[in-house]
Amino acid sequence: MAIGPKEAKALTARDETEVKRLEEKIDAILLEGGRTFAVELLLNEKVKRQIIDIYTGNGWRVTYHSDQRDGDYLQFSEREPLYDGGCGGWRE
Repeated sequence: MAIGPKEAKALTARDETEVKRLEEKIDAILLEGGRTFAVELLLNEKVKRQIIDIYTGNGWRVTYHSDQRDGDYLQFSEREPLYDGGCGGWRE
């Protein structure tokens, strides 16, 4: 039976366990005032995407940085409303 894109993108039970584990580690780093998290600790691309989605949904701007010398990492910063300078006013 062939699977579709939706099934291919779905998290496995192992992925979900990894997301929970990483959330605890990232939360601890953020509570201590840290703002970066090494990506080599991430299991796979689906887990990375889920972590980014979770924290973006909770008010963080999460940026993925690819660094061949020091290793890839996620950077967390507070997401602030931006003023676009036009008729649109303030936006998220």
